[in-house]
Amino acid sequence: MNSAARIQAKTLALAVSLACASTLAQAAIIFDNFGAGTGGPGYVEETRGASVTFGTVINSLASTSIHQIAVRYQLINDMNVTFGIWDSQLSGTIGSVDWAPVGNNLLFSQTKFFSATSSLDYIYSDLLSFTFEANHRYDIGISFDTGSATGSWYYGGTCGTNVATAQGNFESIYGNANISGGRSDTGYACVDPHLLLITDAVEVPEPASVALLGLGLFGLLGFSRRKQNVA
Repeated sequence: MNSAARIQAKTLALAVSLACASTLAQAAIIFDNFGAGTGGPGYVEETRGASVTFGTVINSLASTSIHQIAVRYQLINDMNVTFGIWDSQLSGTIGSVDWAPVGNNLLFSQTKFFSATSSLDYIYSDLLSFTFEANHRYDIGISFDTGSATGSWYYGGTCGTNVATAQGNFESIYGNANISGGRSDTGYACVDPHLLLITDAVEVPEPASVALLGLGLFGLLGFSRRKQNVA
């Protein structure tokens, strides 16, 4: 291979490698019930052990796909955290949905290891693919295998009768689930634990990589033209 061909091959290899470089982009938070921050209605931080945790009850008003879940917790120690979505057993007309339970079916589960965290903030699931059905009620939350964790929620003064946050295709309810033993129907109470639903979290090229790729291809094009002129 002559020197010109070697330069051309190296440039092409650089372009290919840069094209493969990517980073994770969280495109859109489509539900966030912590909009008022710590000054929201009846803001409370509560610590629970591994035996019983709390989950958010939401109405889904239209078919909507998500790609990531986040819940607001401080993890007191290292632990395996399991994110779960269940058919809710909280029945009746609340907000826009009149729900007749179909059983406390576990619809999604993902376990992820986390090290202990130093402050109360969101912890994120890995990427996932889940589609909520229209006119459906769900329980969403976490469980963990050891130790304890501190989560946050709002309390609006009612229990299982009123909507806490309406945003996009979702409504959360002042009527949290209690999660234990792989189920979310071990008792419904009165609060709205903080939750993010994220869609279109996909792998996209890093901006710097895209720029370098363009420069590499531009250089390759210029080299080819110079070679043609010499010929």
